[in-house]
Amino acid sequence: MQREVIQRNTRLLTIRSAFFDMLNDAYAHSAAMRIRRLVDEDNRTISLRRLLEDLSKYPDLLRGQVSEAELAEDSYKLDRATSKVKGYVDQFIAHHDGSPVATAPIHRDLDAAIELLKRLLKKYYGVLAGSDIDVVVSYLEDPLTIFRFAWIDAQTDLESRSAEPFP
Repeated sequence: MQREVIQRNTRLLTIRSAFFDMLNDAYAHSAAMRIRRLVDEDNRTISLRRLLEDLSKYPDLLRGQVSEAELAEDSYKLDRATSKVKGYVDQFIAHHDGSPVATAPIHRDLDAAIELLKRLLKKYYGVLAGSDIDVVVSYLEDPLTIFRFAWIDAQTDLESRSAEPFP
């Protein structure tokens, strides 16, 4: 939506909108929660972080394709790239911490974490499954179709506003 709708409309680029803030927060919170889920270390969960941890216990599964040092480096990179997101989710989204210390991740943090997660997923899927996988977001229909018409009809809006009592 940012690229296809907002960035192409100069009027939208110059206004402040509670609606856009809400959409931005919805994206940021949902992306952060998904990242947090993929790096969960709890032994009751299934996550990419836990997979890397388990692989370190069974290096023979890597079939000589990934060294133990490379696996440790990938785990370190994953922890480093997602620590800000994880801390934010733990303190602000999943819980309402009384004395939070985490700062909100910016989109660059989310994007970097997502890209690393995709790279590591492809890498270790390839090693374990012996084939490639592509991580692509796709839709059965154009998700921007809803924006191809005005949401509030000018005539209907005018009529409803004239029917409202004075504040």
